[in-house]
Amino acid sequence: MAGRHSSPCLKEEENDRFKLNNTDIQHTVDVGDFVSRERDSARIHTTVLTGFKGETCISDDTSLTVHGDLIAYAVKQKNAASVRILNQDSKKRCVLKAFEDTPVDVSFAMQSPYLAVVDKSNNLNVYKVDEELVNAQQLVSINRWPEQNLYTNPKISWCPYAPADLSDPTDVCDLLAVFQGTNVYVINLNTIVNKLEQGGSSTSISFDEAKEIDAIILIESSSNATAVRISPDATAVAVGAEDGSVSFFVLKKDSAAFAHCFRPPPEEPITDLFFLDDNSESNFEVERFWRHCVVITNNGRRITVFDCEQWEAAASLTLKTSAYFKAFLDPRGRYLNLLDASGTVLLCLEISYGNKSVELTSLTQLWFHSPIISIYPSDVVDKQLNSSFDAGLEDETDEFERKVSVVSSHISISSKTLSKLTINLEKTVITSTEGVAELQEFTDVLAERPESREPAKTSHNVDDFDEKFSRIAQKLDQLTFQVQRLENEQHSAPVADTIVQLLKQFREEYSLKEGLLLANISDLLDTNKHETITVVRNLLNENAVGIQNSIQINNNQASDTISTRVTDSLANMIVPSLDRTCTQLFKQLNETFRLGMEQYLTQMRAFHQATIQAVTSATPAPAVSVPADRQALLQMIKTRQAPKALETVLNQGEPNAVDFVINHLDPDEFFSNNRLPQCILLSLCQQLTIQIEKDTDLKVRYFEHILERLNPDDRDIVHIAPDVLRRLSQVLTEMQTLNANSALKRPARVLNQIIKSILKTN
Repeated sequence: MAGRHSSPCLKEEENDRFKLNNTDIQHTVDVGDFVSRERDSARIHTTVLTGFKGETCISDDTSLTVHGDLIAYAVKQKNAASVRILNQDSKKRCVLKAFEDTPVDVSFAMQSPYLAVVDKSNNLNVYKVDEELVNAQQLVSINRWPEQNLYTNPKISWCPYAPADLSDPTDVCDLLAVFQGTNVYVINLNTIVNKLEQGGSSTSISFDEAKEIDAIILIESSSNATAVRISPDATAVAVGAEDGSVSFFVLKKDSAAFAHCFRPPPEEPITDLFFLDDNSESNFEVERFWRHCVVITNNGRRITVFDCEQWEAAASLTLKTSAYFKAFLDPRGRYLNLLDASGTVLLCLEISYGNKSVELTSLTQLWFHSPIISIYPSDVVDKQLNSSFDAGLEDETDEFERKVSVVSSHISISSKTLSKLTINLEKTVITSTEGVAELQEFTDVLAERPESREPAKTSHNVDDFDEKFSRIAQKLDQLTFQVQRLENEQHSAPVADTIVQLLKQFREEYSLKEGLLLANISDLLDTNKHETITVVRNLLNENAVGIQNSIQINNNQASDTISTRVTDSLANMIVPSLDRTCTQLFKQLNETFRLGMEQYLTQMRAFHQATIQAVTSATPAPAVSVPADRQALLQMIKTRQAPKALETVLNQGEPNAVDFVINHLDPDEFFSNNRLPQCILLSLCQQLTIQIEKDTDLKVRYFEHILERLNPDDRDIVHIAPDVLRRLSQVLTEMQTLNANSALKRPARVLNQIIKSILKTN
């Protein structure tokens, strides 16, 4: 039965490495709550590559990627965002700009210097970066992706393609995946590049165009995808999701077929997913395939290693802490690095490989004085071999340990610097030794006995025993030599290597101290500059206030003197002169005003007299010969003297008589056959207004004809027409408000609009 092992809390610097029991499958390590440190761990050596100044912003989600000596990272500035590339060997730099949206993920391909950049809008740009960083040429730009209303940013995952035949230059496959939400897009760059080369010099292609040529395969996950990995032979895709499942899909030419799904216990959201393959360039000739995978759950606090053939847990580790972790696997798959959310603690989990098994052998805890945002493991190299040998004779399954000093290289980024981290680790490799095998063979030989004691075979057995004894003696000599060699290697460490290592360490520490000193001097200069500017500004403000007060006092004194002088001058000279001038002006103004008023009154009298005469002449007195009774009016209407009858009743000013006449006339026929003077039209309009509530429909028809023929500018009615029309408008407005008959409201509203138009025009 596999056991469960629990360790004490890792607190002190000298106890930063904890060895896990190889006989246990499940491990639990209490790493406690992290506290700040005054310095970095002694295992860490930092070399500053570049610093960030000005308005450059390195945020918590800054993406970092490495390919050989090339380092790429995304930065945000005040007005734009960019991707910077640095060659850590030659110190050459390159900046990529003009993105449609803010870059959220950058990633180098493992097998070639292809840099992929994806922004918030899912626009994907792939660049071919020169190894010497002479230029960065845009290879492909895929835009106009389907719109997705998601709160998560898209991420990139490259295929670590391993060609089946290294000598075949045509065996190339540049495959990557872009995933966001439940959608995973597997993109074949080679197909897109070939299509663009046929079309011309353009490097841009839309999402729909790329999908038409089968360059994009869509995989829909059961829930939001958190990790995507493509197999080294570019035939399968693994998708880790928030629902705790890991789904496998087989890639075909233009589609992906679902193959398998497993849910690592306990079923928790998948934080990240790695396959333990050696993807370094030095291991291209070794066959790589998914044999073991690491599933990370519970925000990086539970790590489980699975056998991909049986889908059983080979080992697991649970971290007892409240911190969250981001996981980073080195290219050789030997160390899983866990960086906590605060960026001050790094856990290095050692992964050891047997014949067909994988074990979690140790956990090293490292501290940073200044928090880092992200790291990228670039390489792991064995530094020095120190062997210890147990000479006891064991059975053939016994093994012994060799402690190997390992140098793990990382690139880290913080809010102020981009640095290279060299971390010294210890690795315990479990191997079967040649000496143990020889000792086992010696034991087997000693165990052999002759099966027969017959005299005829005694001589033969003696010869055979002598031959075996000679062979055993040779083996013992070889074993003694190997033991002596191992002891010499253990107790005689080369002094020259130690000195070189100390000098290298001193140079790195001096470089780090120099960078920190320059940073401190720069901060001190900035502080002194700000303090000096503040002091000078305060002195200038005080001097300005003093000068302003002095000027104010001088101005007050000068204004008092000038005011006294001006007052005296006005009292003695200007006031008397102004008094005389005003007296003369008032006299002239009074005389002129009097003459003007007399002329105005004379003109108004003449004008009123002319108006009265015109109105009197326009409204003649009623003829005595015309009968005023109703029979006489009917007789006039029958004898086609309707205008005369209407004029008669208008002169009488009797509204009932007017109503009698208009009721015996057809307004359409009357106005079409007769042309009435303007004064008659205006008088009729005035009389009809008096009793508009009586025979309203008929009077509305008369008003329509009157307003159509009325000319307010006629000199006979020009002075009284506006008053009559305003009165009619007022009556119509009241009728619209009070009358519930909708059939009368509309013509009343139309007549009112006509009257307003006539009044506005005139």
